[in-house]
Amino acid sequence: MTIAELREYCKDFVLLYVEDEIEINEQLTLSFVRLFKKVYSALDGLEALEIFNNNNIDMIISDIRMPKMDGVELASKIRSINSEIPIIFMTAHNDEKYLLASIDIGIDKYILKPIIGDVVYSTIFQVVKAMSDKKLMQYKLKLASVVYNNITEGVLVTDSTNSIVATNPAFSLITGYFEDEVLNKKPNILKSSMQTAEFYKDMWFKIKKYGKFSGEIYNRKKNGEIYLEWINIVAIFDNDRNIINYVATFSDITKRKEYERKLEYQANHDTLTGLANRNLVISLLTDIVMSSHQRFAILMVDLDGFKGVNDVYGHQAGDTVLSSVASRLRSVVREDDTVARIGGDEFIIVLSHLKDTEEAGIVAKRVIDAINKYFLLSDTVKIHIGVSIGIALYPTDDTTVDGLIRKADDAMYQIKLTGKNDYKFFEDKS
Repeated sequence: MTIAELREYCKDFVLLYVEDEIEINEQLTLSFVRLFKKVYSALDGLEALEIFNNNNIDMIISDIRMPKMDGVELASKIRSINSEIPIIFMTAHNDEKYLLASIDIGIDKYILKPIIGDVVYSTIFQVVKAMSDKKLMQYKLKLASVVYNNITEGVLVTDSTNSIVATNPAFSLITGYFEDEVLNKKPNILKSSMQTAEFYKDMWFKIKKYGKFSGEIYNRKKNGEIYLEWINIVAIFDNDRNIINYVATFSDITKRKEYERKLEYQANHDTLTGLANRNLVISLLTDIVMSSHQRFAILMVDLDGFKGVNDVYGHQAGDTVLSSVASRLRSVVREDDTVARIGGDEFIIVLSHLKDTEEAGIVAKRVIDAINKYFLLSDTVKIHIGVSIGIALYPTDDTTVDGLIRKADDAMYQIKLTGKNDYKFFEDKS
């Protein structure tokens, strides 16, 4: 190792060098200054102790036999103040008593004089590298502690028997349980009973096989509130691949999921009526066509005379009528049928699992009867509108979504041209 490389390890540390022989002290002090951030030198143990007490020292290199206070006494006193500071003895004496004393004190290294540069540098490197590694580990531990105590995700640690041994502050914020309330208990104190036994069986299968699991799970807070969380569970193994801990990190995603559902609802439903919109009904029809061979019918529904409502009574009155139309359409179809608003006064009804053609005609008559009843705009204002309906059947009329909608639309316009307020099945005149 070169001096430059050694300096990279030593440059952040402060050294206290103690040697009673002035010439050696001066020579080595000059050498050490090239390596360390700062070097303090002392000619005896008493002076060295005073320097140590008044400065931040990271490492000590000391002779043993010195006036006023020898190296053994100095090291003992320093160890009583700081038990972890590295100490190297550099001495011409290898008496057994000094060696035993060094062991008792916990001296890190013992170098015999005469001094050989490579030996000194190699020894310093070993000690400083250990210091650097330890400092790095302490930094990482401190950083991990800061992260553990400040992250917004809850952390729960269990032992190999799945008993809780630690939680972080975010755990308490999310669940309402303080750490001392859950220590030595099982995580199932959070269980909501909304997951099936099969869910937990699959979860533990993945943890045992892959050492981890990620997914959504419903849990229960201390106050009884059910919440949805995204959880990551990892198994911690020892050197023999035995599980010693499980660590779960989780976050409450209830509000995020509600927001996503709201956005999804808004993207797929008509704001005014709450019915499915064009996007949703097209998606539904596509799924039906691709995934099953069931017979179904599309009813294209267009209001007759609605424009006059807007022109005479205003758009607010028109919105009232459209909302009422939506309610009436829902009331004449089955629960598994779909009603959608696809335009201003245009609606689509999807009749699923159609038994026969007549069933579509019966529903069309119900729609006409429902819409022909008057709409009450105020205590004194009643209005009447009609409805024209075109019907296309799957798979009789077409096997594509676009084709079915187009043909239902064609049939509806035929009614518009021949008198309105009626229904008509698509007829292929080609």
